[in-house]
Amino acid sequence: GEIDNPFDALFWVDCFTNSGIPIRVSSSSKYKTLDDGYLIIVNSIISDCIITSADILYFVGKDKKVTYIQFLHTKEEGGCI
Repeated sequence: GEIDNPFDALFWVDCFTNSGIPIRVSSSSKYKTLDDGYLIIVNSIISDCIITSADILYFVGKDKKVTYIQFLHTKEEGGCI
């Protein structure tokens, strides 16, 4: 099958990043529909101490190919896990 909605695209990003880094769907998570797929911005924890998160941009093609684009923003949230 093909990716035909943003929720499937987010699922494929989660599978693509199967590195143990948690992806959080939050108010900063966004998507944009394109003719050949979706641009997805997700928030991931990138450091446990000091807790740091990043907004990361991916492209998910309708053919289920996930491509990392770039880090957009990092934020220190304080504390340690």
